[in-house]
Amino acid sequence: MTPANNTGNETSNDKISFFRGQFVSPFNSTSGDASELFHFNNAGQTPMCRPALVMLEKWARRFYEEGAHVYPSLVKEMSEARKAVADVLGCQARELAFFQSAAGAISQVALGFDFKPGDEIIVWEQEYPSNLYPWNEAARRTGAKLVIAKNEPDFSTPVEALQRLITPRTRLIASSWVQFRTGAMLDLEALVELARPKGIFTCIDIIQGAGLLPFDFQASGIDAACGGSHKWMTGAHGAGFLALREENLERLTPLMFGAATITSPDYAPDLNGRPRSDSQRFEPGGKAFLEILALAEAAKLITDTGIARIAQEAEWLARNLMHGLREHGYVINSPHGPSHFRGAIVSFKPGPDSPLKSFAEIEKRLSDNHVSYGLRPPGVRLSPHAFNTLDEIERVLKLLST
Repeated sequence: MTPANNTGNETSNDKISFFRGQFVSPFNSTSGDASELFHFNNAGQTPMCRPALVMLEKWARRFYEEGAHVYPSLVKEMSEARKAVADVLGCQARELAFFQSAAGAISQVALGFDFKPGDEIIVWEQEYPSNLYPWNEAARRTGAKLVIAKNEPDFSTPVEALQRLITPRTRLIASSWVQFRTGAMLDLEALVELARPKGIFTCIDIIQGAGLLPFDFQASGIDAACGGSHKWMTGAHGAGFLALREENLERLTPLMFGAATITSPDYAPDLNGRPRSDSQRFEPGGKAFLEILALAEAAKLITDTGIARIAQEAEWLARNLMHGLREHGYVINSPHGPSHFRGAIVSFKPGPDSPLKSFAEIEKRLSDNHVSYGLRPPGVRLSPHAFNTLDEIERVLKLLST
């Protein structure tokens, strides 16, 4: 296979080499760990990076050995962790709240928003359930109307399709930045230009882009961004996050209340107190400390490597994968043209000339050879990260070529 034309170079001696060395990989001599597993479902879950693992082990042992004695240093470490994650997302630390999952963050926006009967919420038909069910429930509880936007036949999600659905009753548009099935991307700048003058709130699920693609919450103009730790961010399961513009912090009613909502457990209760003025008003008490600290270490690795460089490498690998699949007769579902590719999700299906003629055959071939993948209609989803290598891409293509 001739590598696709791109400025990415998996043999280049730059920070990608160090990044790649922080993961277990079968063809990764720099990691120092042996593995027979091929990680191509990074849009589902990445392997955790080594700095996150080290942090998990460190703090698990400290909780085991020190008990309550850990808290003075834990408070400081958590403050630094919040800033590290905020830096990757381009938001202020006071605008960042932690949850158990992206679904928890989305639910806080959906169920904490002041919808009225007849208000309209626009969502895409191809959204992941975690970015669909909360809005449906919000509509059910408040009498608002859920308006479903249909994607284009090529699965793309143009802002023009949303524009056609806007009415004077539209209060909020909820969308993924990158769609989980095919990698279709929403033009965030165009969305904000459409929504902000009309006073329409924008809530974006960024879990399929955060950690992989450059993102600046402040510059984007969107009102809220939700995501999680276990996909491209290369952390562990269990840490979701919400970036909410400071001017919107008091616009949402907190869904959960606890000792930390108003002050802290170290002060006498205040039954007349108001929730905190920063993002921690949405964090009622104890947190998933280990998972958040691990996420922060992964965020530091991403920052040190340079997210633009990570995106360049991952997109180059995905382009080579897409190019090779086409050479072998497979049909690409992802709405990417030959000269434009963003993200690293490649969705494909058998074609008239492909060696494997069914999804069952493709799944068996990949599973039998320890290649992770996602089966997401309309096809099989492969999603390389920057720690993958061209050798791994070629291995997968060889498996699918006979």
